[in-house]
Amino acid sequence: MEYVTLNNGVKMPILGYGVYQVSPKSTHKERMIENFDVFDFALNDKDLKQISALDTGSTLFFWP
Repeated sequence: MEYVTLNNGVKMPILGYGVYQVSPKSTHKERMIENFDVFDFALNDKDLKQISALDTGSTLFFWP
């Protein structure tokens, strides 16, 4: 299984279409603070172009 390491050091498995992320929930204050700190990254122009290239205007699924 392949993994990706986020900017905050968290290592998460890659499951085909992206990074698997469980629903954040906790009763511990420290973990709640960590769960809210998910936007510690920025997308540059290269990232945005790569994301835009993913939309090919077609689908791999059958739509009747």
